[in-house]
Amino acid sequence: MVDTSTSKGGDGKDRLKVLLRQIETKVSHEGKNTDKSAQVSFGKLISLASGVEKCQLVFGWIFACITGSSLPLFFFFIGPVFDSFGPDTSPEDTRD
Repeated sequence: MVDTSTSKGGDGKDRLKVLLRQIETKVSHEGKNTDKSAQVSFGKLISLASGVEKCQLVFGWIFACITGSSLPLFFFFIGPVFDSFGPDTSPEDTRD
């Protein structure tokens, strides 16, 4: 059993009732199967966006691609520097 006594009096019991009701609702919703008809396609979701929101999405996708490719490109260009510190290279080759 959960202890509902708090120093604030009745507020603790009310809060506990609300939390228990939220938990019961969540548990009852998790048991149900989701309907495919209740889901919205991505195209329909985009069609409801305003022009500014569509612009923000395009710029977001572009900058996400740039950000995602920056680390591999960094290692591609900086790779020869890492290779110059090998055990079979002389100090003069490392400096060059």
